[in-house]
Amino acid sequence: MAKIPRIMDLVSEAGVDISDWANFNGHAAANPKYCFEWAFVETGKVVVINLWPGQIERSNGREVRTYIAQDFEGSFTEPRSRLRAFRMTAAIDHAYTEGLPIRVIRCEGQVGPEGKTKVEMRSLDGTPWAVTSYDGDRDEYRIARGAQPISAVTDPERDGFPEGELRFAFVKHRHREAAFRRAKISDVLNKTGRLICEVKKCHFDFLERYGGIGEGFAHVHHLELLSWAPPEGRKASLEKLAIVCANCHAMIHAGGECRPLAGLVP
Repeated sequence: MAKIPRIMDLVSEAGVDISDWANFNGHAAANPKYCFEWAFVETGKVVVINLWPGQIERSNGREVRTYIAQDFEGSFTEPRSRLRAFRMTAAIDHAYTEGLPIRVIRCEGQVGPEGKTKVEMRSLDGTPWAVTSYDGDRDEYRIARGAQPISAVTDPERDGFPEGELRFAFVKHRHREAAFRRAKISDVLNKTGRLICEVKKCHFDFLERYGGIGEGFAHVHHLELLSWAPPEGRKASLEKLAIVCANCHAMIHAGGECRPLAGLVP
């Protein structure tokens, strides 16, 4: 029986730096921080994802896979599976934002509930994939084998919007906001494991209140309104975003204001 290639080796072959895998009290290939993930990113260079035969369709002679971010992430209720799904859509979004190729690790075997798998074989597809379309209204990404990457800036659908540049600007804004939200939530979950409202005296936790359906959910608030930015623009950063609950977010902006988090709750 053929030996199953290690995920670590395939990720490295695809161009991702795996040096941090060794920061583990055990064998690097078994590092739980990485070995169970479904997506891997080498920032600005390449994205690597796992795909199973049942997840792949054919369209116009090409193999394709479509992700509607909310549907994909919401199809998992087990916390670790939902977080992995969240990271996968974030990785695909990075490929779209930066116009990067996607390398696919083809997996064979059994896929059970909550993404639990029994791998019988895996291999790195020699042909790169790429994001070929993004629907901002649905937060939907389509990737295709053998396609050239598009990006949020060079998306050919830009000129096809019925309202022209205004429509493009709106969709680009929607995509940017979705990307900010994923990045902030992923960063906080990686550091703390929970999404707790940062407003003092609130500390609402959707997971604690609603159970599984609240896993990975929160509002992300801009501490400084985008309309306050100077004409030349302002670089966004995760430090200028905050995790808040829906009620606090509404009160922060009630009456068109942008109230500080401190002192919001009497």
